[in-house]
Order: sequence, then C-alpha cells, then structure tokens
Amino acid sequence: MPRFFRRTALLLLCVVWALSLVLRGQLSSAAAPKREHFQNAEITYSWVYDSRGNRLRTFVTQPKGVVGKVPAIFFVVVRRA
Repeated sequence: MPRFFRRTALLLLCVVWALSLVLRGQLSSAAAPKREHFQNAEITYSWVYDSRGNRLRTFVTQPKGVVGKVPAIFFVVVRRA
C-alpha cells in the first residue's frame, strides 16, 4: 500500500505542477497582450460596432509629426465561427 500512495502522490504533484504552468502561461499572456510598435507612427487601439451590433477591433496608425491629411489603407478581416 505505501508504494501505491507514493505513486499517487507523485502523479498528483506532477498534474498540479503541469496545470500551474499552463495557467501561468494563460494569465501572463492575458495580462500583457503583445502590441505592435512602430518607430515613426502612433497606434490607437479601439472598437467600433457594425450595423448588426458586432464589435470590431480597430488599429489606427498615424505617422508622427505629420500635419494634415494622409492616405489611408483599410484592411478588413472576416472570421467566421
């Protein structure tokens, strides 16, 4: 019987350790999302809503030090569930 309890305890310890690694990875990535960084542009992260009420993520980059209108490029990504 003691051998069974030692193996069970060791297995339980391994499972708890692996679970802690997984959760730590998820929490750290959720706490600090990776963001783009451009040396000569400022980025604004926001949300807009379409006509159906779906929330869409927006990334607006503007060149630093530019006054007036600048050309715009729109990228639309459609993800279907």
